[in-house]
Amino acid sequence: MPEVIDEYFDKRGVANHCHVSVFTVDKWLTKKLLPRTWAGGRVLISKADLQAFLVREVPVRKQPTVRKRAETAKSTKVPKVATKA
Repeated sequence: MPEVIDEYFDKRGVANHCHVSVFTVDKWLTKKLLPRTWAGGRVLISKADLQAFLVREVPVRKQPTVRKRAETAKSTKVPKVATKA
């Protein structure tokens, strides 16, 4: 279980929270996209900094448009080809 110290995550906790690998969290830290704090030889990321990073860096996915059944049926019809008898 990732350890949460007061209002901080360790790297594994951030990875689990964001559904990414620890390697990805390391890349964010190396690129200085995500601020870190050192405590007792461990890297800690505050919840507030993580939330600000997610708002700033992660785009919001648009909801897929739902087509009505009639629209789908019209668009998927294949024209009939005349055959010689």
